[in-house]
Amino acid sequence: MQIKAQSGFTFLELVVVIAIVALLGAIAVPTYMAFNNKARKSTAAETIRVLKNAIMQFNLDVGSNPRSLKELVERPTDDARKNRWQHPYIESLQPDPWGNDYVYRLTPGQKNPYELYSQGPSGDEGEKEERIGIVNK
Repeated sequence: MQIKAQSGFTFLELVVVIAIVALLGAIAVPTYMAFNNKARKSTAAETIRVLKNAIMQFNLDVGSNPRSLKELVERPTDDARKNRWQHPYIESLQPDPWGNDYVYRLTPGQKNPYELYSQGPSGDEGEKEERIGIVNK
Protein backbone atom coordinates (compact mmCIF):
# COMPACT_ATOMS: atom_id res chain seq x y z
CA MET A 1 0.00 0.00 0.00
CA GLN A 2 1.35 3.34 -1.08
CA ILE A 3 0.81 6.54 0.86
CA LYS A 4 0.01 9.52 -1.29
CA ALA A 5 1.80 12.75 -0.47
CA GLN A 6 -0.55 15.66 0.09
CA SER A 7 0.08 18.73 -1.99
CA GLY A 8 -0.61 22.32 -0.96
CA PHE A 9 0.91 25.10 1.03
CA THR A 10 1.92 24.90 4.63
CA PHE A 11 0.56 27.38 7.13
CA LEU A 12 3.98 29.03 7.39
CA GLU A 13 4.17 29.54 3.61
CA LEU A 14 0.73 31.18 3.63
CA VAL A 15 1.73 33.49 6.49
CA VAL A 16 4.88 34.56 4.61
CA VAL A 17 2.91 35.30 1.42
CA ILE A 18 0.30 37.30 3.36
CA ALA A 19 3.06 39.28 5.10
CA ILE A 20 4.70 40.11 1.76
CA VAL A 21 1.37 41.23 0.25
CA ALA A 22 0.64 43.36 3.33
CA LEU A 23 4.10 44.97 3.13
CA LEU A 24 3.64 45.79 -0.56
CA GLY A 25 0.20 47.25 0.21
CA ALA A 26 1.64 49.37 3.02
CA ILE A 27 4.12 50.84 0.56
CA ALA A 28 1.78 51.17 -2.45
CA VAL A 29 -1.29 52.74 -0.82
CA PRO A 30 0.40 55.89 0.57
CA THR A 31 2.27 56.34 -2.73
CA TYR A 32 -0.99 56.07 -4.66
CA MET A 33 -2.74 58.52 -2.32
CA ALA A 34 0.08 61.07 -2.67
CA PHE A 35 0.01 60.70 -6.46
CA ASN A 36 -3.78 61.04 -6.51
CA ASN A 37 -3.69 64.21 -4.37
CA LYS A 38 -0.98 65.72 -6.57
CA ALA A 39 -3.05 64.96 -9.69
CA ARG A 40 -6.12 66.61 -8.14
CA LYS A 41 -4.14 69.75 -7.27
CA SER A 42 -2.74 69.87 -10.80
CA THR A 43 -6.24 69.50 -12.26
CA ALA A 44 -7.56 72.30 -10.05
CA ALA A 45 -4.66 74.59 -11.06
CA GLU A 46 -5.29 73.90 -14.76
CA THR A 47 -9.02 74.57 -14.38
CA ILE A 48 -8.20 77.87 -12.62
CA ARG A 49 -6.00 78.79 -15.60
CA VAL A 50 -8.86 78.02 -18.04
CA LEU A 51 -11.34 80.03 -15.95
CA LYS A 52 -8.89 82.94 -15.73
CA ASN A 53 -8.58 83.00 -19.54
CA ALA A 54 -12.38 82.88 -19.89
CA ILE A 55 -12.72 85.79 -17.44
CA MET A 56 -10.17 87.81 -19.43
CA GLN A 57 -12.07 87.13 -22.69
CA PHE A 58 -15.35 88.07 -21.01
CA ASN A 59 -13.76 91.32 -19.78
CA LEU A 60 -12.52 92.16 -23.29
CA ASP A 61 -15.99 91.59 -24.78
CA VAL A 62 -18.22 93.04 -22.06
CA GLY A 63 -15.90 95.64 -20.54
CA SER A 64 -15.94 94.33 -16.97
CA ASN A 65 -15.36 91.12 -15.08
CA PRO A 66 -18.28 88.71 -14.67
CA ARG A 67 -20.27 89.07 -11.45
CA SER A 68 -20.25 85.29 -11.09
CA LEU A 69 -18.74 82.34 -12.92
CA LYS A 70 -22.25 81.55 -14.17
CA GLU A 71 -21.96 84.54 -16.55
CA LEU A 72 -19.18 82.68 -18.38
CA VAL A 73 -21.75 80.06 -19.41
CA GLU A 74 -25.03 82.01 -19.57
CA ARG A 75 -25.78 85.45 -21.02
CA PRO A 76 -26.04 88.15 -18.31
CA THR A 77 -29.54 89.51 -17.74
CA ASP A 78 -28.87 93.26 -17.65
CA ASP A 79 -29.08 95.02 -21.04
CA ALA A 80 -25.68 96.76 -20.92
CA ARG A 81 -23.84 93.47 -20.43
CA LYS A 82 -25.99 91.01 -22.37
CA ASN A 83 -25.69 92.96 -25.65
CA ARG A 84 -21.88 92.79 -25.54
CA TRP A 85 -21.71 89.16 -24.40
CA GLN A 86 -20.42 87.17 -27.37
CA HIS A 87 -20.80 83.48 -26.59
CA PRO A 88 -20.35 80.98 -23.78
CA TYR A 89 -16.77 81.45 -22.62
CA ILE A 90 -16.66 77.96 -21.12
CA GLU A 91 -18.80 74.94 -21.92
CA SER A 92 -20.02 74.31 -18.37
CA LEU A 93 -19.13 74.90 -14.75
CA GLN A 94 -17.71 71.82 -13.10
CA PRO A 95 -16.85 71.37 -9.41
CA ASP A 96 -13.24 71.15 -8.34
CA PRO A 97 -11.60 67.69 -8.08
CA TRP A 98 -12.87 67.37 -4.49
CA GLY A 99 -16.50 68.06 -5.50
CA ASN A 100 -16.69 71.67 -4.28
CA ASP A 101 -17.54 74.78 -6.29
CA TYR A 102 -14.70 77.08 -7.27
CA VAL A 103 -14.78 80.32 -5.28
CA TYR A 104 -15.01 83.53 -7.34
CA ARG A 105 -15.25 86.96 -5.71
CA LEU A 106 -14.85 90.43 -7.14
CA THR A 107 -12.35 92.41 -5.08
CA PRO A 108 -12.10 95.95 -6.45
CA GLY A 109 -9.17 97.96 -5.13
CA GLN A 110 -7.13 94.87 -4.29
CA LYS A 111 -3.97 93.59 -5.96
CA ASN A 112 -6.13 91.42 -8.24
CA PRO A 113 -9.64 92.55 -9.29
CA TYR A 114 -11.00 89.15 -8.23
CA GLU A 115 -10.24 86.02 -6.26
CA LEU A 116 -10.61 82.66 -7.97
CA TYR A 117 -9.60 79.49 -6.17
CA SER A 118 -10.40 75.96 -5.12
CA GLN A 119 -10.66 75.41 -1.40
CA GLY A 120 -8.51 72.31 -1.76
CA PRO A 121 -8.93 68.90 -0.17
CA SER A 122 -10.60 70.15 3.01
CA GLY A 123 -13.28 72.10 1.14
CA ASP A 124 -13.22 74.49 4.08
CA GLU A 125 -13.26 78.24 3.49
CA GLY A 126 -11.12 78.70 6.61
CA GLU A 127 -8.18 76.57 5.40
CA LYS A 128 -6.32 79.30 3.49
CA GLU A 129 -3.11 77.30 3.14
CA GLU A 130 -4.94 74.64 1.10
CA ARG A 131 -6.39 77.07 -1.46
CA ILE A 132 -5.31 76.66 -5.06
CA GLY A 133 -5.59 79.63 -7.41
CA ILE A 134 -5.69 83.43 -7.31
CA VAL A 135 -6.06 84.73 -3.78
CA ASN A 136 -5.58 88.32 -2.60
CA LYS A 137 -3.48 88.44 0.52
